[in-house]
Amino acid sequence: MMKRVVLSVLAMVLALLIAASCKKEKTEETETHRYAAAMVKDEQFYVATFSDLKEGVEVKSADAVVLAKGHLHMHYHQGALYLMSGSMGGYGGEQKLYKYKVDESGHLAQSPEVLSFAGSPNPVEVVYTDQNKAYVSTNGAKADLIVISLDPLKEIARIDLSKYAVEDNDPDAGTGYVRDGKLFLPLNQVKSMMEIRPCTGQLAVIDIATDKVEKVIEDSRVTSLGMLGHTNGIEDDNGNLYLQTGPRAAMTKANPAVAGAYSWGEGILRIKRGETDFDKGYHIPVASLPGAENGSYFMTWVYGGKGKAYCVIQIPSKGDMMQYSYTPYEIDLNGKTGRILGLPYSMGWAATGVIREGNQIFFALATSNAGNGIYSYDMNSGKCNQSPVVKTEFPVYKVVKLGK
Repeated sequence: MMKRVVLSVLAMVLALLIAASCKKEKTEETETHRYAAAMVKDEQFYVATFSDLKEGVEVKSADAVVLAKGHLHMHYHQGALYLMSGSMGGYGGEQKLYKYKVDESGHLAQSPEVLSFAGSPNPVEVVYTDQNKAYVSTNGAKADLIVISLDPLKEIARIDLSKYAVEDNDPDAGTGYVRDGKLFLPLNQVKSMMEIRPCTGQLAVIDIATDKVEKVIEDSRVTSLGMLGHTNGIEDDNGNLYLQTGPRAAMTKANPAVAGAYSWGEGILRIKRGETDFDKGYHIPVASLPGAENGSYFMTWVYGGKGKAYCVIQIPSKGDMMQYSYTPYEIDLNGKTGRILGLPYSMGWAATGVIREGNQIFFALATSNAGNGIYSYDMNSGKCNQSPVVKTEFPVYKVVKLGK
């Protein structure tokens, strides 16, 4: 009798465990995914979607989209996630742009649309418009800015920028920004990925309706604005556009052996709302910010409202990009100052993983002891999480929201 009771209890427990497991699997399959993260390991990116930026969420690589490591472009636009592993200076990447449609539950289509670029132009970044087209910046010793249609996904034109080059035939288009029907496109003017030319910061203003270059503006306070694959532009509450130089200008300026006699410039510039010229009264050298150093730089940043922007700044005295030398940072755009937020220091893979959600800023960090994952900073309370809110299997390179 006792044996029969024990067996009955064991059977019930087993049934409950199986039911719970099935329920968990079903929940994971049907829950809405609102974000995508690109994790990096060895020579590959693992792009995985996940449900929320909250405690208890973990991001795994099991069902991820896998891309060869390079300079990853990842962007959500009008119902699709666009992915591209770009090649710079012969490092990594391929010649394809992938378009994964995103369903109502935030899951990616099994098979993407693929655009293969002819002639190996080495596409790196894509700038999207509110029309059915986008612009692709390349890094392949060619002066073409590629214009593409998004639906269907195909190349429709190439804009020759060669006449705006310094010393060679390629002005090296950087990471652009679209505002008021115009593409603001920095011209990097580089010799190679590791070497920029000693010249003023330059930016082409292109009319989106006609794809014509209206003018090229210059500013001697910076060198090589909008570094391709490493920077982005942001817009404040008043519609003012902010662009910055990124790593190479700061590193060149800080190295006397490389800098030579030329007066290299780095930092943040502004183009006011409704204007197409640099604001001559506005410049923030990154090295001048509190806690920063000569040679400090940042890459991706986001606007948090009330004149505040958020990024991850590199501190040279803490080490190089493969050491824990990057710290989350708040920039006061109006006061031209800033502060270190107090989250854990990270390796350089995290320098592009910043996203805003409501009153919180989330930073993808690869720390020495707290682990890989996505950390949070609350703009209202000032609270910083010292451990990941979302844990990830590998270090995160980029995070995007799937939707508005």
